[in-house]
Amino acid sequence: MSETDEDKGLEVLQGLPTSEAPPAFLEERVVARLRDARMIRASSLSRFRGYPALITAITLSLVTFVVGAFIGARRSVAAASTQPAGYLLIVRAANAQFEPKNPQEELLRVKEYSGWARDLRQRGLLVGGEKLKDEVNVLSEHDLKLSENRANLGEGGVAGYFLLPSSDYDQALSIARTCPHLKHGGAVELRQIERF
Repeated sequence: MSETDEDKGLEVLQGLPTSEAPPAFLEERVVARLRDARMIRASSLSRFRGYPALITAITLSLVTFVVGAFIGARRSVAAASTQPAGYLLIVRAANAQFEPKNPQEELLRVKEYSGWARDLRQRGLLVGGEKLKDEVNVLSEHDLKLSENRANLGEGGVAGYFLLPSSDYDQALSIARTCPHLKHGGAVELRQIERF
């Protein structure tokens, strides 16, 4: 077809009366045959026909996930608040005469404490613990002024801690009695954690 023939065909089509629309079944049949003959492609909108269902499914999945996460978080908070809090084993600084005499002795003590803690952790009897630095900062409010006092750790000061998950005092006490700090002249303090 030349350009003039196309122009004439277009003019003929435009000249047809538009007051009466063809029946829907006729349009569907013509479009289907043209598509089968590969004379036209599927409408770009037909590619998106399944998307509303997909978007709805994704939205429902996300809502379900969020609701489940919220309920799970609430249950874990409730479960945590009903579980016993455990005990804090506070390690008190020893008298200076019991301090390690040299770096090798200090290294041996660190290995001893680490082995003790590792064994408790492997048996599920220890949540964690740390040695604290010797520098102490004490904050207090006196006459509505905040003051800070720096000092070095003295005898009886808090040198470290261990967190025991036990809810049973006797079990916590038996763990405290095995703390290597006791045999090196130090003291330990066993305090039950109070949940609110």
